[in-house]
Amino acid sequence: MDSLSSLAISPGGMVLLAAFLQTVAYLFQNQILMRVLLLIGTFLYLWYYFIAAAEPLWAAIYGTAAIAATSIFGFAALLIGRSKWIIPTAHREIFEHFPGVEPRVFRKLMKAALIRDVEAEEVLTEIGKAPDHLFYIISGHVMVEKEEAAFQVPALNFIGEISMLLGKSSKASAAVTAPAGTRLIAWPRPKLERIVQNDPKARISLEALLARDMAAKLARSRA
Repeated sequence: MDSLSSLAISPGGMVLLAAFLQTVAYLFQNQILMRVLLLIGTFLYLWYYFIAAAEPLWAAIYGTAAIAATSIFGFAALLIGRSKWIIPTAHREIFEHFPGVEPRVFRKLMKAALIRDVEAEEVLTEIGKAPDHLFYIISGHVMVEKEEAAFQVPALNFIGEISMLLGKSSKASAAVTAPAGTRLIAWPRPKLERIVQNDPKARISLEALLARDMAAKLARSRA
């Protein structure tokens, strides 16, 4: 027992503990827990480089300190990106209807969007034409005409989601009209496509949202 205690507080024990923590860290999918363990291991290495020799190992200390600083910056960015406080107050109610989307991703999506009120009846999509926007209905409703059938789609639904998922060449299979008073979010397709191409997490989040929206519409149509 004494030998184990001595090893635990010895420089060699610190190195072993640091290596153990940093190895175990990669077994966790939770990014916060992983980064905390990596940081603890890094600080143990720093302490080791101070006490392992008669003089501090400055070269190793500087290098490890630089790694620690980068890790702290990344950890802070991760925490900030998951905080709802980065979402503008005006958008927080909308955010509640975007399950599974990180605040950072939501903020990026909303920067590319325009929230507006429809002043006069407006055609959002036309049959046979690729939509140039993805829409989300905040309040009100839209009218859908498809294969000799007409029906309303209420608020909290996307419009143009199928074309967005299938790509630029996909054409609208329904004509969608928004009456005056409808409040909606409009994303220009080029801006949205650049975001999902450059940010894998944004692409996964948006695809999940659109797939969930399509599944809900299909369930309602069969009810």
